[in-house]
Amino acid sequence: MASDIGAFFIRLLKITLIMAIMLFAALGVVHVMRYSSERIKDIEWDRNLRLLSEAVENYRAENQRHMPPHVTALYTRLDQAVIDSLSDICENNLRQLGQAIAAYRQDNNGSFPPYLTILYPDYIEDKSVFICPADLHHGTQGAFPRWTREYSDWRREFGYADLDGPTLIPWEDKDTFPCSYYYRFNSYPKDNDVSSIDRPPMTWQEYMLEETEEFGENTPVISCYWHLPPYSEDDAKPLLNLLFGLHRVEKHPMNWQDYVAEQQMGR
Repeated sequence: MASDIGAFFIRLLKITLIMAIMLFAALGVVHVMRYSSERIKDIEWDRNLRLLSEAVENYRAENQRHMPPHVTALYTRLDQAVIDSLSDICENNLRQLGQAIAAYRQDNNGSFPPYLTILYPDYIEDKSVFICPADLHHGTQGAFPRWTREYSDWRREFGYADLDGPTLIPWEDKDTFPCSYYYRFNSYPKDNDVSSIDRPPMTWQEYMLEETEEFGENTPVISCYWHLPPYSEDDAKPLLNLLFGLHRVEKHPMNWQDYVAEQQMGR
């Protein structure tokens, strides 16, 4: 009887070991497949960025070294796969920025960073994450393309618009670097009138936190304007937005408040 029980436990141990080996092998295959998929995607993105750079240089060679006015001016020179990858890379950047903001908030009692590039290098080690591939100026013109209403508004309101995307102040004047993205939760005053003694001016971060009370996780934290077709109607201008939950990226029209309100009412 004892020998039967011993033989049973030996068989059970063998079966358990075989199942464990099979499980580890399956996990290894999944890891290899995931790594291979990510590696293939990285190679494809690198290739598409090289093709974009070549298209820019060809355009400049044909136009007295002038830069293309917008990335859409290059679409006839690019395959659809290259065009699609511009949004894919941008979305990946926004998600990485969202993860970095979440980590920053954990380390700072839930506070949002005052400006976006403060995340480098402690939370993001690669500066290219701050640059949208559709931004042919590589962040040196700030967050707003020059044909957008936002660029004109900031030029009129503050006297400049070559802005650091995250801070709304000239990036040359700060210990920061060029950035393509508009960080809506920045700590810059929302109003230009900073002379009030009664109370300090509301910051954009304070204003956007109030917006979250109405729009919740659909409130955009970071927006990318560089995929917008120039001089089109507002409703036809999709922004890429990282939303308040810091993991979702969605396309919204310029007037995101009305769009989100309509979506919430339709639920």
